Amino acid sequence: MQIQRIQTLWLIMAVIIAAISFAFPWIKIEESFIGLCDNIPMLILGLLASILPLVSIFLFRNLKRQKTTTQLSGLFALATFSYTVALSFLGPDKDAKILILGPSLMVLSCIFDYLALKGINRDAKLLRDSDRLR
Repeated sequence: MQIQRIQTLWLIMAVIIAAISFAFPWIKIEESFIGLCDNIPMLILGLLASILPLVSIFLFRNLKRQKTTTQLSGLFALATFSYTVALSFLGPDKDAKILILGPSLMVLSCIFDYLALKGINRDAKLLRDSDRLR
């Protein structure tokens, strides 16, 4: 079996990377570590950033909906990262430090969402061109 649409691979990578980011701590406050599962808004944003690319894979019959879902996934990945940065700088504890691995994995997931979006746009352009030829 051969996958002919490259955006499927990018979306699978986005799902895997976003899911892996749940395993790592994101913020260190004194001696305690905070991960995605320890903060409700971070958990919700992280779950949306990791589930939406999976949903987007199965929307291949409707490119417009697939494009919207992929854009939302990238937006939620960036929102998760932004919320973490805001929490560490503006949160109640000023000694909070952002750890590297967890947030950088979510940014990497956003990059894979962007690459998938480019593939979806390429498919939409190919369909428009083929419809014009008919």
